[in-house]
Amino acid sequence: MHRSKIHLMIRGSLMIILLGLLVTCTHRSYSDREQLRAQFQNPALSNRPMVYWFWNGAIEHEEIRRQLLEMKNSGTVSAACILGWEGLGIEYLSEEWFDKVAYACQVAAEIGLDIWLYDELRWPSGHAGGKVLDGFPQYQAKCLRRTELRVTKPGPVVIECDSLTVAVLAWPEGSSGSDSAVIDLMSLNRNDSIVWQAPGGNWLIQIFEMEACTFTTTFTDLKYVDLLDSAAVQRFVTLTYGAYYERMPQYFGSVIKAIITDEPGLYCDLKPFLLNPGSLPWSSALLAEFQQRKGYDLRRHLPALWQDSGPDAYRIRVDFYEVLADLLQDNYFRVLHDWCERHGIQLNIQPSHEETLKYAVKLMGDYFKAMEYSHLPGVDEVYAWDKHNIVPKIGSSAARAFGSQNVWAEVFAAYGWEISLETMKAVSDWLFSRGINHLMLSAFYFSMEGEWRFEIPPSLFFQNPFWPYLPHYSDYVSRLQVLLSDGRNVAPVAILYPTRTAQALMTPADEAPLDSLDQALLEVSNALLRHPIDFDYVDERTLLNQLSIVRQKTGTVLRRENDQFYTDYEVLILPRVTVMDSVVLAKIARFHRQGGKVIAYERLPHWSIEGEPLDDAVAAIWNRTDPDEPANHSAWFVGSATDSLLRLLEQIIVPDVQIDPPLKTVNYIHKEKAGRHIYFISNHDSLAVDARVSFARRGRPQIWEAQNGSIDYARVFQQVNGRTRMPLHLPPFGSLLVVFDVDDNFAGPMIESNTEIVAVNIQDDTLIVESFPQQDALSRVTVFRQNREWRREWQAPPPLVIEPDSVWDFQALDGSIVPEKRRPGTWTEGQIFDVDGRTYRAAAHPYFSGTAIYRQTVWLDSTVFEEGRRFILQTANVKNVMEVRVNGQIVGARCWPPFELDISPFLKTAANELEIRVTNTLANAYAGRPNPYTTGENWGKVLDSGLMEAVRIVGYDRQK
Repeated sequence: MHRSKIHLMIRGSLMIILLGLLVTCTHRSYSDREQLRAQFQNPALSNRPMVYWFWNGAIEHEEIRRQLLEMKNSGTVSAACILGWEGLGIEYLSEEWFDKVAYACQVAAEIGLDIWLYDELRWPSGHAGGKVLDGFPQYQAKCLRRTELRVTKPGPVVIECDSLTVAVLAWPEGSSGSDSAVIDLMSLNRNDSIVWQAPGGNWLIQIFEMEACTFTTTFTDLKYVDLLDSAAVQRFVTLTYGAYYERMPQYFGSVIKAIITDEPGLYCDLKPFLLNPGSLPWSSALLAEFQQRKGYDLRRHLPALWQDSGPDAYRIRVDFYEVLADLLQDNYFRVLHDWCERHGIQLNIQPSHEETLKYAVKLMGDYFKAMEYSHLPGVDEVYAWDKHNIVPKIGSSAARAFGSQNVWAEVFAAYGWEISLETMKAVSDWLFSRGINHLMLSAFYFSMEGEWRFEIPPSLFFQNPFWPYLPHYSDYVSRLQVLLSDGRNVAPVAILYPTRTAQALMTPADEAPLDSLDQALLEVSNALLRHPIDFDYVDERTLLNQLSIVRQKTGTVLRRENDQFYTDYEVLILPRVTVMDSVVLAKIARFHRQGGKVIAYERLPHWSIEGEPLDDAVAAIWNRTDPDEPANHSAWFVGSATDSLLRLLEQIIVPDVQIDPPLKTVNYIHKEKAGRHIYFISNHDSLAVDARVSFARRGRPQIWEAQNGSIDYARVFQQVNGRTRMPLHLPPFGSLLVVFDVDDNFAGPMIESNTEIVAVNIQDDTLIVESFPQQDALSRVTVFRQNREWRREWQAPPPLVIEPDSVWDFQALDGSIVPEKRRPGTWTEGQIFDVDGRTYRAAAHPYFSGTAIYRQTVWLDSTVFEEGRRFILQTANVKNVMEVRVNGQIVGARCWPPFELDISPFLKTAANELEIRVTNTLANAYAGRPNPYTTGENWGKVLDSGLMEAVRIVGYDRQK
């Protein structure tokens, strides 16, 4: 590419327009803007991610201090969460344990690092490492199982029962077990035996018995705890929360900032693991609690929880799962939340199996209720990167429903030793574009001794070869956190998160309806995300009690009135919703009457939770169902075709962000904060993006670069029909931050070009546009101002290309590889090649993990150093991190594409010592070693490593 200056004569007061952008704003808004800018350019330590610190092996004071200093000096994390892990060399919750935790807090206080606590030995939370059940077996988690008998002739029927028998019910076969036909046989119980004289005909008898939950906690044989039992939970709080505070109260609120409760739930009916299959969560006091909360006896209605036993089945199931959710909230989540508030810290809730509605209802009763009492709402992104996963959107939506814009994500656990900084950035971009704005890295291992290193790898700590480069990643995500936390989310669409339908359809006997519901929710969500159209999930309770849905073309508005949070949307989508509270439907009807747009996908609501048909109420809203005729209508029914849904949305809403051509791999999030509109756009694909993007606003776009903190105005953009359009060039897994000032009424010249514009200057009445023209192509620049257009085209000469020798001196930084000659390509494979009649052989190094050095001398003649020429070192592919040194000086490092660096200041005439250090992951070192924890899988594997492609140095000229 050739750098040139294009002079365009434009008469008028151009300098005032370009250089004197007069902005009237309050001192406060100006201060907020400047503070945001300063925080972005130099993120504070508090903006760094939190990290799980896995305590395993021997835990000694000296090593605790050394590791905390390593964290602090690296500047990579803001806080470390202490978590007792497999291989822990001391007893969990022993006096020695508390001594070590208190010492860690002491050191953290000295060096200025925060500590978080994890309230359990591994997960799920609630059992205190098994100590809750010590001496209290009655606190073990319980399930309710059902046994069915058929009686086909009259006569006595004997049924043995005991204290675990909850109910024995009989009814004529064919009556569906409706309440009016049910006979309660428990009244016949005499000395743990029921004798019933069966009348003629065919009868069904169902026996409901409480049984111990067979679920055991992760990597242990410890039984789990009944979280619906307030006494069991209080014992858990005393053994953990209370014990920490009793021994180290001085650190609460100062050093200890938060505590994590992870994956608590009701672990029954886990069919894939054969754990109490076909059962329901239960507790000894559940029948009494149900009676008190719902006003009727659940015992006679138990059949409805397994089968459609009459018109009231939906109501009974909804009531049942509501009571479960309320008890879990009242006895566990609220208790922990209130304890944390009283003791000056915050609670981070990581819900259990929130990936699907089915498991959210099974294990928590109601996902939104489980999240309500989280000071720091959290989600998981672990095991693998599933780009179709909607959990980040669910979590961020729940947080916003309860008035918070901030969401934490545990990420990278069990991704394996092959994880690279490139993958970490790509996954993080994906999370941030879906509403996450605080990261909880998993993990820093205290020790790598023993087989536990294979449990939930990787360790991102000093044991990892890329540890010296982790600050590059931390700097990047910290800048994203600065911009994308707080503020308010701007999204035009709400998707109903159909908790009520899921509760009504939930039966252990038939999960297919719930699987279909989950599939529909996933289809609609991913269709919008791929389009891209941003949205929030809104559950029925939030919609009814907290959210005022009002048509508003400016997008989402979050406001607080009378301690309630309200959000305004243009469109509400109902994905396969069949069962709905009639009061919620009335709220939707009100939204529709006010001008809101309603779309039903795959199904129209047809039953209320009371078991009554909703035909009339539904007909009042969905009087037209043709999605291809949106004009003059505001409610539609769309079948199972997501393309029809997308066509409809294109016609009824103004897109906030539009990509041309459409790309399914690009997501965005729009935040309004500190007087700025902030757009974060990310590419979730290994292919580069070359497209155009337009935004539904005017103003001069700014480019905020999260990798280095630079801020500059975009050089190339247009404003057309109230939108701002600009090129979108993203490398593989690349991202872009575009920022507009809210009150920017920029009216200066706009530029469109197929070149890279690097500067726009004014000399007298001449506009000078500096650019890097594209090689071997006709370059053009067009300037628009005051309805006039100026165009310049030219053919640029190619840039100077210097190709270093393809043969490099190669060795390991730690000396473990004998120095050899090697060409680009993976060092895991051997090489044989001839140079000047001599044959060279490079050995294969499949199990080497670490840093290798490629070195050679590049000779440069003085004639290449023309005034203003810039030299860029480029290569197409590196596995995995590239650090460049020239003549003994560090130029910089690249941890993800594009792998290029400006080496101009470091070059000299004649000999130049060029050194490229390449660092891979720990995967190769662990290749072939058996993993004792995950059946049939090795966390180690041989992966391509090294300088994979040829290197070149490209010289770009500056011309006038």
